Amino acid sequence: MYLTEAEQRQTVLAARKRFPWLSCYVAGGMIAAVIADADEDVATLALVTPFIALVTWMAEGVAIPSVSLALQTLHGKRATWAAMARKIGRGIFVGPLLGAVCGLIVGAVAYARKGSARAGLGLGVGIAGGVAASAAVGIALPFLLRLVRRDPQVAGGPIALAAADLVTLLLDFNLGRWLQR
Repeated sequence: MYLTEAEQRQTVLAARKRFPWLSCYVAGGMIAAVIADADEDVATLALVTPFIALVTWMAEGVAIPSVSLALQTLHGKRATWAAMARKIGRGIFVGPLLGAVCGLIVGAVAYARKGSARAGLGLGVGIAGGVAASAAVGIALPFLLRLVRRDPQVAGGPIALAAADLVTLLLDFNLGRWLQR
């Protein structure tokens, strides 16, 4: 999609151009629902359930700025595997650092609220991992989309958000299940 397509005066045509990328949210939400439904014990994960919105918001909050930074890097340049590797290489340090700081804060609050070191540890590690993975996904997606000749400005955000949510929920649910044993 290009700016001229987004500014279409014909409502149906404009919606048709945007829908394929919006469907990434729909697909991601449906996959997340399948993950939650397949794990019968998710509803009983008292350590995880109250924090589901927080962990997904944090992952998304890192994914979108990472997409924006990658788009700025790509502006007017050709995407290459080497450039993507360099950018991800830098992001490998930023993502985990952001994740660790956020994870420590949320883990400490969870520990204070639940009175459980396991709750604090599980949420802290879950957020740290989710944020780190979301940073990597947010950086890589625009490069990958450009390499396959797709416009990363429109597609990068929805795909990155859906991927960030899925990775974070999988990590969070599995850590919660493991810690509740």
